[in-house]
Amino acid sequence: LTDNAVLARIGGDEFAILHTGEASKQAAIETAKRVIQALGVAVEVEGQAIFTSCSVGIVTLDAAHTGAEDLVRDADVAMYAAKKQGPGKWALFDLSMRQAAVDLLLMRNALKHALAREEFYLVYQPIFHAGSRRIAGVEALVRWQHPVLGNVPPDVFIAVAEDIGIIHEMGRWVMQTACAEIKRWD
Repeated sequence: LTDNAVLARIGGDEFAILHTGEASKQAAIETAKRVIQALGVAVEVEGQAIFTSCSVGIVTLDAAHTGAEDLVRDADVAMYAAKKQGPGKWALFDLSMRQAAVDLLLMRNALKHALAREEFYLVYQPIFHAGSRRIAGVEALVRWQHPVLGNVPPDVFIAVAEDIGIIHEMGRWVMQTACAEIKRWD
């Protein structure tokens, strides 16, 4: 770190570096790179090489930040954006990240209630036997019709369902619904 930087532990495994005085975005990025590089060096413990990594969220002070809470919130948002890139990455905060975090929170909350509100439905994709060219079965695919967002693509909501722990409940609903519909087809 430089003479005009302070390192502080925020809690758990989260730390903050505060640049005092004039610091450019580029200086913050260079500091992040140095921290990532320093933490990426193996440490030997009882003859074993231990590797660590970190993700760094960078935010610079602007007129939208009215207090320390705003800076910490936005640095946290940037850190999660860095984590999505993989270990040893950094991300510089921009307003789209905050909106993405808000959108994700809203989706998580809506998804928790989607089963009870009967917002899911199934579509069926036929599976053909190549030799006989006949339908050998069908695959049931879950879809989400959100009352405001419309059809939410599965590549968006499935990962969120896994993350919030309702994927098994959704799976049970898919099986029960598909079995009931197949019974009606017979």
